[in-house]
Amino acid sequence: MREIVPGSWDLASAWINDRLTEVRKLRGMRPGLGAALTAFGMPLGVFVADELVRDLPDTVDPWQRVEEVFANPSKLPRSLQHQISPMLRDKWNMLRNKRQKRIEWLRALSCFEISAEQAKLLYDEDRRAKAGILDSDEAFLSNVYLAFHHTRLTGDPISFFTPDMAMFWKGPVHPLSEASRPNGVDDHRRVTALATHVLTTAQEEGHSVLPRTHVLERIRDLTLDPSCPIDRDALEVLEECSDAFESLLATHDSEDGERFYQLPERDDLCALIRGLKRRIIRGKRYSVPVDWAKRYDDATSDEESRSKQKYMSSAVLEGARTERISALRELAESPVSVLVGAAGTGKT
Repeated sequence: MREIVPGSWDLASAWINDRLTEVRKLRGMRPGLGAALTAFGMPLGVFVADELVRDLPDTVDPWQRVEEVFANPSKLPRSLQHQISPMLRDKWNMLRNKRQKRIEWLRALSCFEISAEQAKLLYDEDRRAKAGILDSDEAFLSNVYLAFHHTRLTGDPISFFTPDMAMFWKGPVHPLSEASRPNGVDDHRRVTALATHVLTTAQEEGHSVLPRTHVLERIRDLTLDPSCPIDRDALEVLEECSDAFESLLATHDSEDGERFYQLPERDDLCALIRGLKRRIIRGKRYSVPVDWAKRYDDATSDEESRSKQKYMSSAVLEGARTERISALRELAESPVSVLVGAAGTGKT
């Protein structure tokens, strides 16, 4: 095609590569290998990944072949050898010698079923910083669920199940490094991510906070492989001992002693509201010398108001009058007020 139709084929090929990472995933233990190689700097990383896994069984780790083609690009077909430029090889060798965690994190990303754009966000340190993600490669390696935590508020979030599938790979060789692997089906990093997942789902349903008992119920209702057998005691251990839990979730206790869980961004908003409420309570009220009963009666004595009132009993009318006069007085004297009521209750 390059010889037949002139144009910017490199850009077109890179665009096709990125779209393929969104709709087509590799089999085996590294479904995100193409996305990871693209994030590292290969314009056609998905095509290189396809070539690397072409004749490999699902249970064989293709990462050794990644190492081999960076050492000797001629192992790739001629049409793909240019994907490993001299600069890209130099970058690979420099990171292997001086910043091995960068390569280790790239290797971990290849275990995630993600797109090229998601891989770029998680791998590129400058992109992470711009998105407000301040954790290091080492932090991600020690808790791969951070890929879920740090992208759930972006326009292209990564599911809880993406790192969870990598954590609990069932093949004979585990694709993640020792620091990333689970220490049990109830790994504290997994349970924290599960609680965050159910709170995120609940938020979409309109719940900004959930009792701990409801969080447990929702976790038990999830279809997980492997299952995660946790109870109230396990959550209490996390609340007391896990730094990850404390930094990624907020907890509150009600007056009757019930523990509630909340997403941190919701907790920040609630803290702002609580602070505003305290300032209002302590604040000075305004003195407004107005006879609100007379003002109300004058405003509702017109023919239109009387026509609406003739269908109401005297008891209802008097109750509404008392409540509205009280509301007018509060609105005038309080520094901040919120007027709440259904349609037709007289707010206007």
